[in-house]
Amino acid sequence: MRLACFITPHGFGHAARSCAVLAEFKALLPELAIDLYTTVPEWFFADSLPGVKFDYFPVACDIGLVQRGPLEEDIPASVAALDRFWLAAPIAGLAEQLRARQTTLVLCDIAPLGLAAAAQAGIPSVLLENFTWEWIYRGYDNAALHRHADRLAALFELADLRIQCTPCCQPLAGAVSVPPISRRGRLGREATRRRLQLASEEKLVLVSLGGVDGGLDFLPALASRTPATFLLLGQEELGRLPANVRRLPKHSPFFHPDPIAAADLVLGKTGYSTVAEVYAAGTPFLCLSRAAFRESAVLERFVESNPPSRVVDGTMLSGPEAPDVVQQLLAAPAGASMRPNGATEAARWIGRLHSRYKH
Repeated sequence: MRLACFITPHGFGHAARSCAVLAEFKALLPELAIDLYTTVPEWFFADSLPGVKFDYFPVACDIGLVQRGPLEEDIPASVAALDRFWLAAPIAGLAEQLRARQTTLVLCDIAPLGLAAAAQAGIPSVLLENFTWEWIYRGYDNAALHRHADRLAALFELADLRIQCTPCCQPLAGAVSVPPISRRGRLGREATRRRLQLASEEKLVLVSLGGVDGGLDFLPALASRTPATFLLLGQEELGRLPANVRRLPKHSPFFHPDPIAAADLVLGKTGYSTVAEVYAAGTPFLCLSRAAFRESAVLERFVESNPPSRVVDGTMLSGPEAPDVVQQLLAAPAGASMRPNGATEAARWIGRLHSRYKH
């Protein structure tokens, strides 16, 4: 079997989710050959899938939304990028490549280009999603985005199997629903804390904004007033910071689920993979609301349904009450861990589809 994966490059979260499913699927089908079509960096997949061989094709397979920063979208730039992308979308060339490589199944994490190429090549396809861009675009009062939503709605309908991950934005009849999907940790909490050189009683706040730089104006004041170590993930350009703030680059020696499990609190935005990995670890989550992004309301409801986690407006972190809120969450007990991981169930559904078509 050769599986072609088209993964949106809108942040690293969708790549993380796809890697979780690929790891489980590879365990079920050791002879599986994997082709990756995306502009998410190749090192991300090498880190997330150790020992798994794959071929990587740097294909811009999706636009999603253009970001001004980690918590703000640029709608005019998004429309312009979508116009350019679909005017020159290489559907026919990708279909020919899929046939030439004897691809037997296509998996798309909200990247509709892969569904279009699979349909043209006559290859069955799977859509993995907790939202689709069609649904996101209709949440904005913008006629040009709505025209793109109409186009994408037809493409998303091409999938032979639709797997919806909890928390799902728009549950649909006929789709398969699975629990939250997350990558599995490797080191364990105590081993990770030792590697981070943390004292046993030291409190750790992990700050993750989905790999997008910026949005940390609140941090110097908050960290200076909070007796804890703050660990920033994926921030490349920062000014002078308090002594209790450390930084890990995007490509760090730590596997992202491990610092999440080692932390006493995660502070971050409502990205799917962060929400799912925090949920799996049972770590308290101080979640920054993204009111303008339609997915966020669904993720935020899920976060708040798993106390002691809570959702706050980003401006609160710059206010006088922020240290007290952080301290309350640092003192809260961790939630349940070892929760069901939807990656296993998703892999089994993909395997069933492959078995149906392989002859």
